[in-house]
Amino acid sequence: MARFYPNAQSASTPQSEKRVFEALKKLSDDWVVVHGLRFVAPAHGKRPPRNGEADFVLIHPRYGLIVLEVKGGRYEVERGDWYTYPSGQRVPMDSSPFDQATRNRYDLAEHLYQQIGIRGLRMGHAVAFTDGAPRGNLGPAAPSAIVVDGTELADLPAAVRRICAHWFPASSRGLSDPELEQVLSTLAPTASITADRRYAIDVTLIDVQQRTEREIEWTSEQLDVIAATEPGAFVSVHGAAGTGKTIIAARRAVELAAAGLRVVFVADQRYLHSSLLEQPTLRHPNIVVGTPDEVVRKLGPDLPPAGPDYPLWEAFMEVAEAGEAQVDAVIVDEAQSYDKDLLEALIGLCPTSCQMYADPYQRDSTGMWRPRGQPRTFWLTRNCRNAMPIAKLVARLSESLAPRDGAPGPPVRFLEAERDRTAFRAQFAAAVDDLVRTLSPAQVAILTCAHDTSDLRRLLDVQRVRIARGPGEDGVTLLPAREFRGCEAPAVLFVAGPEHVCADHEAGTNHYIAVSRAVADLTVIGNAEDWKQYEFLMEKR
Repeated sequence: MARFYPNAQSASTPQSEKRVFEALKKLSDDWVVVHGLRFVAPAHGKRPPRNGEADFVLIHPRYGLIVLEVKGGRYEVERGDWYTYPSGQRVPMDSSPFDQATRNRYDLAEHLYQQIGIRGLRMGHAVAFTDGAPRGNLGPAAPSAIVVDGTELADLPAAVRRICAHWFPASSRGLSDPELEQVLSTLAPTASITADRRYAIDVTLIDVQQRTEREIEWTSEQLDVIAATEPGAFVSVHGAAGTGKTIIAARRAVELAAAGLRVVFVADQRYLHSSLLEQPTLRHPNIVVGTPDEVVRKLGPDLPPAGPDYPLWEAFMEVAEAGEAQVDAVIVDEAQSYDKDLLEALIGLCPTSCQMYADPYQRDSTGMWRPRGQPRTFWLTRNCRNAMPIAKLVARLSESLAPRDGAPGPPVRFLEAERDRTAFRAQFAAAVDDLVRTLSPAQVAILTCAHDTSDLRRLLDVQRVRIARGPGEDGVTLLPAREFRGCEAPAVLFVAGPEHVCADHEAGTNHYIAVSRAVADLTVIGNAEDWKQYEFLMEKR
């Protein structure tokens, strides 16, 4: 018997369609029957999208698809015009049943092309009149081969074979297995509407984005920073992860450039720098944005390349002393990551108008880093990046104030790292599968304390998980935690043990960086002794 989707009829199904439904059960197992299909045909030219409907779609891998229109009751054709008799009254039809079947066939073809990208699927159509048999000529659009009358319902498979012979020559190709699977997944889909992990992350991301926009716009401490970073100010803006430093830095660069000032915007972390370059607002002719090496080449194109004998700080000093490069303001993001000589050289480009944005906790676990000189210092304390469970862990790791409010999100999951290598690989594979099964790979970052990620890369290759060339690109991001500073991901899997650890003096900083990169979802695979003091903030699996 054919497979039916849905496999039962509703109470509102017309009697004519119920009779055809029962008759189609005699088709062989190779047939798939989709009943009562409703779909939206895409816009075409000036025609807007429109609703489509097919009483039955018959699908066979050797033939193709047949759109079967079913008509019960009495019909007449007079001089090419069609009439029907609802309630016994003769009423003209807007279009014939064959016009309807033809339109639904082509609309369904367009719908399938839009959904699965396959054009030219073999398709035909037919009309079944369940309450009579045609007498006379139904018109050129209704050859007898595609007309089914009520007497044929007793052996409907024979009529279907006749329809196939009309539309599908023996030499033509049917549907390949992948095409058949794609068609079925579109016309008889399987889905669920549930508050699963992906839904929870999506909701959290929306909440975080709204809170971020609201905080950047209205938080009083950030408004103080905005006011203080007018031209002519020497300012140092400090804040833990997620407090909006980079957002403010980028916004100030755009605003100062729009006021006619030439702004140097330095971002050394390569992935953060790449994401900044993608922002259209920073592609302003008055903004020189890039890594220190890129910026010095733009400001001093005739200078020799920087290297061991000609350090970057010396190149910047030459640019500043030459006085030929007009610089009205300098903005340095992630200032804590620069050595003191380079940072002083950057400040030297415009000492009277310089803004530094820094997370002291990313320099070391004490959070005591400060720039030289006497800048006016501001602290940002409100976390507007991380969901509340992650923000609490970030605060605990940095020993900063715990957040009082924030976007709700799923609990942080902690997996005690397996000591046995084989067991760890299975544990890692299960954690990755749990993420990529529900999320887009580009939403996932896998971070590790270790500098060498080759072992994890091999495990991902075994799982056939695509690895992105950089954050946000196609595939999961796989990086040492330090290389991901300044960036973020909706979901982070942080691997911190047993063989993916770092030196003790780096552990606290790496843990802080990795955890604070997760916006909505965080899983930690770590050694129990390293995370014991934080276990009350995590859900142990």
